[in-house]
Amino acid sequence: ELNRVFYQRGLIRLRSTQEPFKTFWVMANPTDITPIQASSQGTVDLVFTNPSGLAQSLVRSDKLPDDLGSLGFGMNLPARPLSYVGTSNQFNIYNPSDVAIDPYVNHHDLVITVKGSGAFTLTNQTNGTSIKLNKAMTTSDTFVLNGVVPTLNGSTDVDTDFGHIELERGDNDIRLSGLSSANVTFSFPFLYF
Repeated sequence: ELNRVFYQRGLIRLRSTQEPFKTFWVMANPTDITPIQASSQGTVDLVFTNPSGLAQSLVRSDKLPDDLGSLGFGMNLPARPLSYVGTSNQFNIYNPSDVAIDPYVNHHDLVITVKGSGAFTLTNQTNGTSIKLNKAMTTSDTFVLNGVVPTLNGSTDVDTDFGHIELERGDNDIRLSGLSSANVTFSFPFLYF
């Protein structure tokens, strides 16, 4: 029964009382059950492997500041309000992670949702990454960049320049051009060693 539950070679979300504000996605390693003599009980040591080597915050960035209580001490948070929704042509996205968020090389979880009207270019001036939508959106359209996969209203048939966005540690200077009535949401878990 223990083998059937833990050893399916899939990822398991694990939390610890030592770091209650972080989660780990782990895989269980095979283990032995040591029977206790003259008893129907036994002892077992469960060992897990963390393939990414990183912990994640309990909440995603777009849930802040409503879920600020789900973040704890030592999570690199600045002493200022954080917002992960941009509604102007220039705004700041703060990445408190221990690493840069890189959906291209490291396959990090980063979902950017863009609403508004017009063809746009979204650029992170801090590191030079960008994505350009070549066809104009209307106010009823929703563009989503899930990692490096763009969709427009759920369809992957999207005319872009095949770009992507990465977030450096700390402040990221985001610029948006070509879009009116803009609403840009950055959603990602914070990553820690």
